Amino acid sequence: MDQAEALWYSIAFGAAYALYKFLSFISCFCTSMYNAPDASVYDPNKKLKVLVWNIQFAGSTRLHFFFDGGKAVHVPRATVEATLQEIADTIAAADPDVVLLQEVDRFSARTCRIDQLHELRRRLPKLSCYATSWYWHVPYVPYPSHEHLGKTTMHVSILSKYQLESATRTALPLLDEPWYVQLFNVRRCVLDATLRTTSGPAVHLLNTHLSAFSKGDGTLEKQVAVCIKLLRQLDETAPSCGGPSSWLLAGDFNALPPGQRKLLSESTKKNYPEPTSPLTPLFESPHMQSSIPLPTLVGKNAAEWFTCKDYGQPGPSRTIDHCFCSSDWSSVKGSVIQTPTWPSDHLPLLVELEPRKAL
Repeated sequence: MDQAEALWYSIAFGAAYALYKFLSFISCFCTSMYNAPDASVYDPNKKLKVLVWNIQFAGSTRLHFFFDGGKAVHVPRATVEATLQEIADTIAAADPDVVLLQEVDRFSARTCRIDQLHELRRRLPKLSCYATSWYWHVPYVPYPSHEHLGKTTMHVSILSKYQLESATRTALPLLDEPWYVQLFNVRRCVLDATLRTTSGPAVHLLNTHLSAFSKGDGTLEKQVAVCIKLLRQLDETAPSCGGPSSWLLAGDFNALPPGQRKLLSESTKKNYPEPTSPLTPLFESPHMQSSIPLPTLVGKNAAEWFTCKDYGQPGPSRTIDHCFCSSDWSSVKGSVIQTPTWPSDHLPLLVELEPRKAL
């Protein structure tokens, strides 16, 4: 390598490292929020219906993607648009008050640079308010080797019938990998959007998508610890209008409920090597409740509550999508919505929350 080449590599390396540090710094500020002028305010004495769904970037389950052992990288426009319509139809049929979505592509090359948040809002006019934050935002992703992803921007997004008050992003620990790999990889986060109420404190809606492919390296445990810290801060806060805020934390946790691993096939188990579920602190905490009780998730009918399937399989094989709620809700009822056409490799959760008392 001559001096000119060495100088070029040094400049490129320095620029990449500077970009890495810059992304780490600005990630806390990358949220946006919008309230429709005619949107109503949530009455905290009424039931709240929430839908939670990893929509798999509207890529459909008809393609075998490279991260699942296939070759597909980019999705034809017609497939993206048809999948977005299937997703919107499923959401509209459930008629939720709030929707927490993961893997929402916005202007990504792999999905024809379609703004999926805009397209879903256009198809779901009742959900006229939103908050959103990126957790993968790279100008050019140079993998896989046979066909690069290119420009990639993926969000966690919240759609709501009711007005939102604020939105904040909390960065989560990254996978244990070199910084130059992290530069092109997903940067997980928690999006906390507050639901404005007619009386009393706001309701916090925390949307997250924890790390996949962590291989038991401890990343999931660290990410769960950050989530628990956020929830404790909410529980310890006593707003001047009276009492701690109600909250829910939901999304794709990429982790099994405690005790479910032993029920699964050997091929499924190998993707979840942790001897103890990283979600154990959430399920065992006396300060929160799971929308689907743990005994149900690990009982004889556990398969009825599976939420995620592998390519080519007829149905789901495990539960990795969850919703945890503060203990001040009088009742929390969760269900898994069956989607016969499988527009995503995940099934949506529908959670109905009843307030404990009038505020």
